[in-house]
Amino acid sequence: EALDTAPLTVGSVLQQRFQIVEQVEDRPEARVYRAIDLERCAACGTVGAGSADGYCQACGASRATPCFVRLTEQWRHEPPLHDEHLALPDRDYYIAVERAQRSQSRPDATVLRIGARTDPGAQRENNEDSIDARVYERTGERRLAILVVADGLGGQASGEIASQVAVQSLWRTLYTELWAPAMLSEPPTHPAEEILRAAALAADRAVAAARAEHGNDMSSTLVAALVVDGAVHTINVGDSRAYLFGREGLKRLTHDHSLVQRLVDAGKLAAADVFTHPHRNVIYNCLGDADPATIDLTTTQLQLDDRLLLCSDGLGEMVRDEGIEEVLLAEPDPQRACDLLVDRANLAGGEDNISVIIAQFARMGAA
Repeated sequence: EALDTAPLTVGSVLQQRFQIVEQVEDRPEARVYRAIDLERCAACGTVGAGSADGYCQACGASRATPCFVRLTEQWRHEPPLHDEHLALPDRDYYIAVERAQRSQSRPDATVLRIGARTDPGAQRENNEDSIDARVYERTGERRLAILVVADGLGGQASGEIASQVAVQSLWRTLYTELWAPAMLSEPPTHPAEEILRAAALAADRAVAAARAEHGNDMSSTLVAALVVDGAVHTINVGDSRAYLFGREGLKRLTHDHSLVQRLVDAGKLAAADVFTHPHRNVIYNCLGDADPATIDLTTTQLQLDDRLLLCSDGLGEMVRDEGIEEVLLAEPDPQRACDLLVDRANLAGGEDNISVIIAQFARMGAA
């Protein structure tokens, strides 16, 4: 897939850390830059050790010697060798240190491979879903990832606004409280799960403010998975879902805040009858209502080869759990699995917008 973004300029600083020195390659599918890592010691490879009188606090070497790196900019295609991965919404950066630090990466290092797709569906003109997937990894040291699906409600484009506001607000909080400190090797001020919950509540109030500004009843569901090293913290509001697919098959991590789920929980409706119930789309908890949303939060540990899947109800209603599991069993590549799931949802009728994100916890270098 060709890059459609403007190249970085010489002298600019990416994410307040990587100063671009030169552009080495410029191909339709990838760009390669040489840059100085302003936070990494050229002698020992430590990131964020700072300096005492111009010397690395970790090893004592002079910080006057720059640490050069190669930044490969492309879209969801992992190069064979890199030390860090920085995923932004419109492009990925893979960072390879030019000096000996690169050889210090552990042979058993793991990586999160991401696939994502959103589609209006076969029967809708507008797509009121919004998605986001961002990864920051430093090999053998640090992993952060946030996966988000929001399904806007309200019609006439207001649902689209609500879901976008939710996703953008969530990211602003996470960047300030978690991402920026991590990139500078600084600890967060609060536990990750507390930050995620606070970010979701901030998104709830941001949607409520947008609702008041536009004078309508827009709202949004929200499901998000925050990966911190080997743990995944999952939140949900509404009926968008998160699943974990591992050795024991497909497991749902979230519980729908819907009328039909309440009826199933109370024993008044069989699970098989949910998809034909006349009120199956009614939810009782969403972002943007007058009362603060109820945020469900769960935490689990990721094992090697586990896959996280987040989706809007447009996928779950059309493909259902058994169909999702069937695709994950047949297709190991996250992006191809996302594409196949969306295609199947459309073939089944595509009655609603369809969004899916898959993150695979894999060994670096594995196919």
